[in-house]
Amino acid sequence: MKRGKSLLTFVTFTFASVLNVHTLDYSDLEAIGVACRNRDSCTSPTRQTAFNETNCECDRSCSLFNDCCIDSTYRSSTRRSSSQWSRWTCMHFGNEPNTGAYVVNKCSRDFSGSQEVQSKCQSDDDISDPLLSVPVTDTSLHVTYKNRYCAECNLVSPSSLTSWLILLNCESLEYVSEATDDYIWSNLKYRSDVGQWGVELNDTNQFHSCKLIFDMPAYVRNDVRLCRANLVSTCPDNWRRLPVKRACESYLAMVYKTGDDDEAFRNPHCALCNGISVDSLFCDKGISGKGRKPLSFALLLDINQSDGDQVGVSRQ
Repeated sequence: MKRGKSLLTFVTFTFASVLNVHTLDYSDLEAIGVACRNRDSCTSPTRQTAFNETNCECDRSCSLFNDCCIDSTYRSSTRRSSSQWSRWTCMHFGNEPNTGAYVVNKCSRDFSGSQEVQSKCQSDDDISDPLLSVPVTDTSLHVTYKNRYCAECNLVSPSSLTSWLILLNCESLEYVSEATDDYIWSNLKYRSDVGQWGVELNDTNQFHSCKLIFDMPAYVRNDVRLCRANLVSTCPDNWRRLPVKRACESYLAMVYKTGDDDEAFRNPHCALCNGISVDSLFCDKGISGKGRKPLSFALLLDINQSDGDQVGVSRQ
């Protein structure tokens, strides 16, 4: 898969002069030297099917979400207007760096309700009320919303919504004997001055912060379209070779940079225009570097298992 460094110069200078987004095909990946047919091709007989074993999509919906493989029959050769997909965003969830879900993060034009609801849907996450800021999935329409505010301003019936899981990761309490599950839930509070949830122990005034992590319940997996999150997906503003820039934006073939920083790119063209050598690129996370980091001390809240005031809680 790797080629000599001289290929980087060839790709960015010579190949860029003839590259045309309308005629991009799998041979372009092979020419660059970063191709993994079982992960990034729709025509490979050995293509994997599980999301975490593929780096792009081949289905009809990939044209809407702009995550088609380079050789998908549904990949559009024309650039779409942002209005076609701007209501969706790839939201990272869980503790896997590049796993996300497509969620609606904008209000419907037909919404005429509270400006506060619209603001809380479309602004940065406000974790002061996790029960409202947690993502929700409309299981009747198979659409996920960034939070309950976004569901409300898209006129979704609350009865069709399933809330995602809330993980409370309190690493600094892992070895504190006093910090039982019941104690944490009873003493958990939000400090607006630091914008964090946490716990103060009885014998100290030290505030132990806890990170809120949203995760997808397994029982809504078929209603959610997963995405590759936290990717470098554009060329720098000062990049002047337009063909490579357009190629970067036109297809998905996720690649990782070797090392421990979890840096990943939308495709090899995006890596090239950001100055990354093909010698540093891999298409399998197992080769490139770190995997999933286990949560050291986490409690799970499943709102959907509620029974009156009872909630489902388990230690991870």
